[in-house]
Amino acid sequence: MNTVKRKWMLGPMVTALTASLLPVPAQAQDGALEEVVVTAQRREENLQDVPISVNAFSTDQIERHRIQAFGDLALRIPGFSVSTLNKSRLNPSLRGGSSSLAAAGAEGAVGLYIDDMYFGSVGDFEVDLFDVERIEVLRGPQGTLFGRNTTGGSINVVTRRPGKEPEAKVEASYGNYNFLQVRGLITGAITDTLSGLLAFSNSDRDGFSYNRTTGNDIDNLNRGSVRGKLLWEAADDLEITFAAGFSRIDETDAARDSIFPDSPPITHSEMVAMGFEPDDEERVTNQFTDGRYVSEQFTGSLRVLKEFDKGDLLSISSYRHLDTEQAKNSITGAPVEVFAIAEPRVLDMFSQELRFTSDFDGPFNFVGGLYFYWADETRDISGTSFWDVNTIGAVFQAATFCPEQRPEDFANFVITPACLGGGTFRAGNRTRTYESLYQRNRWHVEENVETTSYAVFAEAKYEVIPDVTLTAGGRWTYDDKSMRGRFYGDPDFFWVQIPGREIEDDENWDEFTWRFGADWHVTDSIMLYGTASRGFRSGAYEITQTDPSLSDRPVGPEFVTSYEGGFKSRLFGDRVQLNVTYFDATYEDLQFFVTTVGTLSTNAGEATVRGVEVDFVAALTDDLTLSFQYSHQDGDSSGIPVEAEIPEGTPPAGTVPNTYIVALNYDTTLPNGAGLYAGIDFMHKDRYGLEFNDTPQFKSEVDALVNGHIGYVFPGGKWEISAWVKNLTDEDIVIYGQDFWFAFYDANALAANPDITVIASQPRYAPPRTYGVTLKYSFF
Repeated sequence: MNTVKRKWMLGPMVTALTASLLPVPAQAQDGALEEVVVTAQRREENLQDVPISVNAFSTDQIERHRIQAFGDLALRIPGFSVSTLNKSRLNPSLRGGSSSLAAAGAEGAVGLYIDDMYFGSVGDFEVDLFDVERIEVLRGPQGTLFGRNTTGGSINVVTRRPGKEPEAKVEASYGNYNFLQVRGLITGAITDTLSGLLAFSNSDRDGFSYNRTTGNDIDNLNRGSVRGKLLWEAADDLEITFAAGFSRIDETDAARDSIFPDSPPITHSEMVAMGFEPDDEERVTNQFTDGRYVSEQFTGSLRVLKEFDKGDLLSISSYRHLDTEQAKNSITGAPVEVFAIAEPRVLDMFSQELRFTSDFDGPFNFVGGLYFYWADETRDISGTSFWDVNTIGAVFQAATFCPEQRPEDFANFVITPACLGGGTFRAGNRTRTYESLYQRNRWHVEENVETTSYAVFAEAKYEVIPDVTLTAGGRWTYDDKSMRGRFYGDPDFFWVQIPGREIEDDENWDEFTWRFGADWHVTDSIMLYGTASRGFRSGAYEITQTDPSLSDRPVGPEFVTSYEGGFKSRLFGDRVQLNVTYFDATYEDLQFFVTTVGTLSTNAGEATVRGVEVDFVAALTDDLTLSFQYSHQDGDSSGIPVEAEIPEGTPPAGTVPNTYIVALNYDTTLPNGAGLYAGIDFMHKDRYGLEFNDTPQFKSEVDALVNGHIGYVFPGGKWEISAWVKNLTDEDIVIYGQDFWFAFYDANALAANPDITVIASQPRYAPPRTYGVTLKYSFF
């Protein structure tokens, strides 16, 4: 089988690449940037000839920059961001495409694929990235060639394939916070036609934060993974690959700080009485529990490739099982159970794809196929709320459940005295007193969603005249989702208003999405291109809503229409690469979940995000390369329901106004045959919203993030040692924020001082400064 076929098998999910990120492509011997060959659009092409915008990371880039988790990508890609409430809920955002829906069966605006296996639920992204050959981040809607439709983009992770030549290597890393990691792999021929690969990773680290209440470190690391592959070359034109993997995680949950303004409507003595010790230390918390997150995941896939004279037929069968456990963790960072939730998930999924890639001699070629996807996901939410009778939360409880609560008292943040008199009412199958409503309430929500999806797709290219090619593609998708849900436990104004309620529903949608494009190779070194595409994100059920009338019907699909144009160029004897892209994306029927006083999910309104992306690479010398990346995004919205309390014009979540990344990378061979490499990079992100919300608590920014590494490969190449540092400036980067002021603030103080600004914050932070050393040994 020829090299072309082997390459496109390794990366079948990528549709195009624009420029590699950090470090930049390797350099040829004369100092020119080396031509990068990619399998964009399912066949070998020069990176600079492919007319779509994507960031790509090679094996060396992934290892040297220690990209080992999904969150690491957010700090290396301009315009890409990630918000994460806890380890069961992560939402990525790209080009304004984002999602805050967290229910079973809800899918993100950015999809993750690992060896063509789809990871799309918000609970899917806590994965260990190891033994990775490359990562490709595709920008914009993916509505033609990809497994599931996404509105913001897709991330494709390709792991190594078994090799015929024997190879075995192991590496050990040690760093601060007692970080210890061991990774390794072995691959080679088993028989003349059978090759195998086995890779593993195990990581442990103390917690980044300290919990005063329990006296323990939290936000620790304890995870391991193993993956095996068998490649059988059954004939010259037929090969079969079987892969299986297992991973486990057993860690504390998120550390959450609790920050109040200088003069909050709650006294210092009251906070201390609750167990608070106010301080300015971001990595010290007062939460009542350390929390716990445990997961086990099994994966399996079968790939069958048959080569014909005029093209290749590929079958990909994938199965995945995910089972997580989560102890209730503090959402407010308080030393008592003011508000705490756990949301463990169980997921089973199966997908089957048949894809044909033509290999015609003339100007016309195409890719087409069929795709089937099935998933069954369950989320079991357990929560505890404690509305002290003197807080605003108690006022909302009274307004929701006590018939005697007067509107004028509610407006003044006061509980009507009759609602404190010990009266009773029915809540589901239980009798509760009004007074007991303000004490500890325990509630549960069970939801299960089964998804069945079918799709047929095709994309064709035609060279109408020399150097001018037109592209057209389309995909028809049918999605069916059936939901079963149940509420039980104590009533709570914030989430569960009707305990004992059971709901069941089924809905389906079918959509046609498309892409059209044209590219013109003006010269051998300059290409102009433009595309228009349409994408959609399937509907979802979000039953945990304050308004019960909304919980038993689905949120409809979200749509995006995107236009993109730009150029790619190699200048000055291939020593300079400059690629520039402009995009304009309009999202319709936005899917969003907002938290004000209560919760609301719906799809309504419209948002537009426009921007420019610049990738610049220069070979300063034969060994030294400079790269610069810039992203500008400008977003607004309209038509959002008033009850969502989102001001007109608010940008979608993750819309970063300006991002800059500058990097220097040095890579050389010394006279004794040893290798020496080093790199440093700098990132800045303007202030942006982590959610579709305009309040300060939901904002983040990166002022000056610096990462660096240096390594030495001993003569002969068997030994390698490197030192690395991430977040050298020790920035406290917020990856989630919220405001549960109504759980703390004194009702009487607010009523007496209506001008008080009710601002509190319970942020979660990205890792602080980390550093360490890595030692590698190759046996062959």
